[in-house]
Amino acid sequence: MSVTVVGVGEALFDVFEDGSERLGGAPLNFTVHAAQLLGNRGGGESCAMVSRVGQDEKGRRVVQELASRGVVTRYIQSDADHLTGIARVFSKPRENGDEFEIVRDAAWDFLEPAVELDELAASCKVLCFGTLGCRREANREAIEGMVSRATKAIRLFDVNLRQEYYDISVLRRGCAMATALKINQRELAVLADLLKLRGNRDGDYMLALFDRFPLEQIMLTRGEQGCVIYAGTARFEGAKPVSYPDSPEGKDAVGAGDAAAAAFAVGLYTGMPLGDVLELANRTGAWVASRKGGTPELPEEIRALVPVATTAA
Repeated sequence: MSVTVVGVGEALFDVFEDGSERLGGAPLNFTVHAAQLLGNRGGGESCAMVSRVGQDEKGRRVVQELASRGVVTRYIQSDADHLTGIARVFSKPRENGDEFEIVRDAAWDFLEPAVELDELAASCKVLCFGTLGCRREANREAIEGMVSRATKAIRLFDVNLRQEYYDISVLRRGCAMATALKINQRELAVLADLLKLRGNRDGDYMLALFDRFPLEQIMLTRGEQGCVIYAGTARFEGAKPVSYPDSPEGKDAVGAGDAAAAAFAVGLYTGMPLGDVLELANRTGAWVASRKGGTPELPEEIRALVPVATTAA
């Protein structure tokens, strides 16, 4: 079975105000949902997480829980000197406007380059990387090294602006190395300001990004309003927002954008028409927003939207 989809970056536990802990990290959430969406496709594909965890109880749980969700874990490194990462999740935005407090110098900040990671990047079909994983310079170099070798892949750059963990260089380089981009409206405003994009509305900024970088598709997430996909001058938007009944145990918005990003990437990889990709992304994101945590099980009605493979990948 070949590794088709790779998520690289932070692997951690989200710690909620009630003390509960759930798997987290944007690329980890992305990879779990990609594995679910491709799981019953019959194409022989698998999804792998590239990260680093501590030699602690949380690190063991990350690997065990990912394996139980069908994610390849052999590319997760073990760190004897740093603890597995955590992100404290708050019900309301803090003074900096963020709902997360992401602990510094976690194990995932110390990813080490390796021949097996180079080989994985060179052979995969989708690679998702983001701004947060690049917050430490050595980590950025390791991740960008993988991205540079993923010449056969859809390279999805997740603009995930948390706290002070980004700068114009990371944003510019990420856009320049990617073939696809995922961003929300708040992040788009920051990106437009930093990169001095022409225009004063979303569509203008998208055209400026396509003009400046080798991007082929961009997905803009808008919370309850759903996603919009741009491809050059083409724009795809759903007729109405998608929603699902809330889970009996409650809901939060954690990971909804990551789930939509996974659907976006899987849709592009499987060759779905962009209108169908949009529906898949909207439904996947809305389902996760109706549940607790970033990696709930997806229902069959969503997974069935991914086309069955005609030949083994």
